[in-house]
Amino acid sequence: MKTIILVAGGTGGHVFPAQSVGAALKERGDEVIYITDQRGSHFFDDSDKKYVLYMKRYSNPGLGNKMRFIYTMLQETYQSYHLLCTLKPDIVVGFGSYVTIPPLLAARLLGIPTIIHEQNAILGRANRYLMRIVKRVACSFEKTKVPASSKVIWTGNPSRNVFIKSKAYQSLPKSNFNLTVIGGSQGSRIFSQIVPRAVMHLPEDVQAKLIVHQHVRPEDYEHVKKIYSEFKGTVILKDFFHDLASLYNQSHLVIARAGASTISELCLMGRPVIFVPYGASLEGDQLYNATYLADRHACILMREYDFTMRNLTNVLNKLISDPEILIQLAKHIKALAVPNATERLIHILDQEMNYAIEDKKTRKQKK
Repeated sequence: MKTIILVAGGTGGHVFPAQSVGAALKERGDEVIYITDQRGSHFFDDSDKKYVLYMKRYSNPGLGNKMRFIYTMLQETYQSYHLLCTLKPDIVVGFGSYVTIPPLLAARLLGIPTIIHEQNAILGRANRYLMRIVKRVACSFEKTKVPASSKVIWTGNPSRNVFIKSKAYQSLPKSNFNLTVIGGSQGSRIFSQIVPRAVMHLPEDVQAKLIVHQHVRPEDYEHVKKIYSEFKGTVILKDFFHDLASLYNQSHLVIARAGASTISELCLMGRPVIFVPYGASLEGDQLYNATYLADRHACILMREYDFTMRNLTNVLNKLISDPEILIQLAKHIKALAVPNATERLIHILDQEMNYAIEDKKTRKQKK
């Protein structure tokens, strides 16, 4: 049995791949320990063995905040060092965000093997720093924007089994058209402003066959409900959809942000999608993600400045009236799926742990 530490930041995009890998490792009998921050801790059950680092982000780049950030980083690295001395892990794996830096730095100081996994199509800031000190860099996208290095390997993005086992998109029932609108961790306000008005500008006969499931923030609920008040079809508004896999499975078209987990899930399920990258995402990672798919004819990309009521109405009219476009989009996005990403990443973990064991043996023999 191995002891494996998985470190992930506070968003689903970081946590979900870590949990997918953790579940598979537990199944084979390994001890899995998670390290996250305060936001990330809410994604884990009480049964998960986890430690929380109280990392604080400072959006203001002033000198005082930079000094406080450096102090926090040093403090958490010191705590991580002592934590790893107690836990004695066989490997430490980072899944992105600044919370991964202290544990992986501490692991490097202790000579423990380290790996990072990048979910997006461009290497994040924390991972760019850690790339210099880790053994391997695993990437979700085959063409991730990352400095050339023998450390880099493509594994895909580990996803939950519920998405992996979905049925392939084949055809469109003529009786209705299921439109799913998901805001994701970066919020859905722009969808609340644009989608209802765009849908209400569709012809009434088109509206009549629409079933709209839309993620709406609580503070926007009444406003969105009012816009849909004379809608000729069916609309279901929720601030959270618990069974997202089932919802995707019955969707003919999805409108979503371009977060890494959302992309990997929709690739696995082969669902046609309009991606609207979050304009304020750090490093512009969502735009890189969506562009990667758009260049391969696997999605429709609409930037925020193009995501207007008129443009969306025109796009929806075209897609609903021409099912063949949707079928081709589904085919191309499904072709980008990596259903065995978890197994591929675990294979890299096993390799590095084996290399570490052989290295220890070699050093003992030399002595």
